[in-house]
Amino acid sequence: MKLNIILITLVTSLAASVHAQSEADAAAQSKIVALEQLWNQAYKSGDTKALDSNIDDAIVLVNDDGSVQTKAELLASVKSSMSQANAQQ
Repeated sequence: MKLNIILITLVTSLAASVHAQSEADAAAQSKIVALEQLWNQAYKSGDTKALDSNIDDAIVLVNDDGSVQTKAELLASVKSSMSQANAQQ
């Protein structure tokens, strides 16, 4: 009887732990998606101030062609492409 109670307690606490972990995972996933949307919006609009505040200084970006960029290089390329787009208008 005592073994059954211990097993039931163990299974119940394990289930509660899994549920709490799932909620934490869902919250982290929502936060990541929101940050990615902010990144995309800032990048498309050329908002280098928003990109600067939302990107860590130590980031290294790997582009589709395999080239890498530092944060400073990314911000410079965004600024440059926005300047070119404004000059064409």
